[in-house]
Amino acid sequence: MKDTLHIVGCSGTKIWDRSDALVYVPARHAYKGRGFLKALTQVNGPWVILSAKYGFIEPEHPIGNYDIRLGSAHSISDASLRAQVQQQRDWGTEQVSIRLADFKHIVCLNCDRTYVKKIRASFTRNKIHLRSNE
Repeated sequence: MKDTLHIVGCSGTKIWDRSDALVYVPARHAYKGRGFLKALTQVNGPWVILSAKYGFIEPEHPIGNYDIRLGSAHSISDASLRAQVQQQRDWGTEQVSIRLADFKHIVCLNCDRTYVKKIRASFTRNKIHLRSNE
């Protein structure tokens, strides 16, 4: 298991904006913003998406259409984000169960100031790296 986790910020543009998609699709296929798609080309190793509605989710996690901004009244709470960081998760074919908090390095992609602030508040003992999508 690598020691670096990539966190990709979700996008406001979603598959439902452009087509008659299924009600639920894997998160990796739901977000269609340019920054999100560009960030995916920079991911190397374990990664999750930070969604304003669902929090830290695996790429294959099914999601439905929503329009919520991180930090708004209806977005996921800071307490829920902190709790998600402590939850055990299974990581694909490696069959490794590890908490998000166990990664030493967190690389933020497609994350604006609000996202970075939420990530820093959730990962209090990890080294946070910001990476530009350019």
